[in-house]
Amino acid sequence: MKIFEIHKNASHRYISLAIVVLLMIFPAALRADDNKNKKKDSAAAKPAASPKPSPGTNGGRGAGAGSGASNGSTGNTGGANKAGKSGGSQHNTSDSGAAQTTHHGTRTNANNNTGQTNTTSTASESHKGKKSTGGATPITTGGTGNTGATDPTGKFGKHNTAGNNTTNTVEGNSHKAGKTSGAAGSATNITIVKPGITRGPNGKVESYRGHNGSEAHFGRDGRVREVRARDMTIIHGPGGSRRIVVDRVDHSRIVAYRGGYGYVQRPFIYRNREFASRTYFYLGHPYARYYQRYPYRGLYLEGYRPYRYYRPAFYGWVYNPWRTPIRYTWGWARNPWYGYYGGYFTPYAVYPRASFWLTDYLIAASLQDAYQQRVDDQAFAFAGTNSADQVVLTPEVKQAIANEVQSQLALENSESQTVTQGGDLDINSSGLPRILADVSPSHPHVFVVAGPLEVTDSQGQQAGLTAGDVLRLSAAPSQESTSAYLEVLASKNPNCVRGTTVSIEITDLQEMQNHMRANIDQGLQELQGHQGGLPAPPPLAAAPPVEAPFAPIAPPPDANVSDELQQQSRAADTIEQSVLDEVKRADNSGNVGNSSIPTAAAVNVTLGQTTDEVVAVLGKPRRVVNLGSKRIYVYQDSKITFVNGRVTNIE
Repeated sequence: MKIFEIHKNASHRYISLAIVVLLMIFPAALRADDNKNKKKDSAAAKPAASPKPSPGTNGGRGAGAGSGASNGSTGNTGGANKAGKSGGSQHNTSDSGAAQTTHHGTRTNANNNTGQTNTTSTASESHKGKKSTGGATPITTGGTGNTGATDPTGKFGKHNTAGNNTTNTVEGNSHKAGKTSGAAGSATNITIVKPGITRGPNGKVESYRGHNGSEAHFGRDGRVREVRARDMTIIHGPGGSRRIVVDRVDHSRIVAYRGGYGYVQRPFIYRNREFASRTYFYLGHPYARYYQRYPYRGLYLEGYRPYRYYRPAFYGWVYNPWRTPIRYTWGWARNPWYGYYGGYFTPYAVYPRASFWLTDYLIAASLQDAYQQRVDDQAFAFAGTNSADQVVLTPEVKQAIANEVQSQLALENSESQTVTQGGDLDINSSGLPRILADVSPSHPHVFVVAGPLEVTDSQGQQAGLTAGDVLRLSAAPSQESTSAYLEVLASKNPNCVRGTTVSIEITDLQEMQNHMRANIDQGLQELQGHQGGLPAPPPLAAAPPVEAPFAPIAPPPDANVSDELQQQSRAADTIEQSVLDEVKRADNSGNVGNSSIPTAAAVNVTLGQTTDEVVAVLGKPRRVVNLGSKRIYVYQDSKITFVNGRVTNIE
């Protein structure tokens, strides 16, 4: 009986235990089934997945969820996003003959932008990319092949590089958790050139790249156009001009021309903004001007900032017509530059307002610079003493310059009211960006060329501009462009006639606008001093100017500017000759002889020298053109004109 009771009690316990277990399992099963149904619903709500691309041969994987996949023999990395959800780019590349690249697009999640890389390769050599240390766009040279935009801690993918590669990289934004964590993307054109010589269709050397990064570029006539080595760029322009530019990582810069003039630029900080102090050296005198550095279209520009501003009454006096037009004697009659450009420029006979006087002041300063550059360069390539052949600044062109001066006066008046009240200027709304934003065919802007400049016209022909030439901008460049097309209104170069369309870099436009603003400011200072017959401003306009807010901390002129410019000129002589010697050694194919590579040594020939003195320097000419009292000695890279046995022109 007890045994039965024991079994009965045990059965009750087992039944109770089974019930407890079932009560525990059943809710869990219900939850699992519910979760399974939710997953099915969630999967049904998602869009259909894109077909998985074929695995790329060289697709590099970036940090985070982004990955790049490449199809073909050359690999291009997709844009990597840190903690972003971005698909990689697919690239198919053909490497036979002229390489073609086909892009099938990129997939991006909302708030995530991937970099896109288009690559044309004649490749045979494979290089593995290096690790990125930040969001920097890789600059690829012949030795390494790194492309693609990367985020912090991202790694470059592999890339096949050899021969000549041209890469156009558009850098996207860097994102973290759907928020922008990097600066806005910018367009960067990168040319990857294998060390060695590149020849043009005529067989002449077009460019050279050395294993140490040195470069040399030549014009179609075989003359040196540009030499690069270390941190120095040497640019040969029209009329035998040479400009030496040294850019350093601390944003300091040295620009030196022949004759020992140029400027030394050093940065300084004001209100967390970078400014630049430039000490110019011209005709034996140093002086300082100031600029603000700012980013624009992937470039960094320096826009002119006045050191002093005048009262609103003064700007009103120079902007509006004067009560009585005045006559003014400039005193240029005996100056060589005025005699040389007498057919090009004629000042106004009467000045009804200050803007006309400032127009002549600006043109005169520009032509004086141009003449001095010609003298220092020992070449008058665009000389034209025959008045019938001389280009003339017409009244219409001068009126266009005067209108631009009026516009700049109104702009400076507006700036003065901002800074005198303690405000900060937005250089993007007051400088060159403003000009490019509001320009149109009905509202063009005029630029006066600030220095010798080689440009390319719409037909692809090279042309030379010099200080005092006049250009007109009637349409803004596209947002992706770093150059603009301008119409030539007047040029002293007979090969660059009025109406020619030329391409000008935005950096050069900025320097032209700086040149105009600086000369207007210098003219305003003379107008307020009203010397030499200028009318006296009214009492309210005669108040002294107010210094710009940055003036108290602005560095004074650099006392060593002359020595630095001369030192860089000497260094440029050595560096240029060294690079050209490399070109000669590399030019051993026999297609073009070494004699086609010019030397960098300065030709010590000056105006007024005798025939014997020139022959002693250059040797016997290849040909002599005898025109009676006038003779032309033709050398390989130059032509020397003699009149009555004396040098009168050098080309």
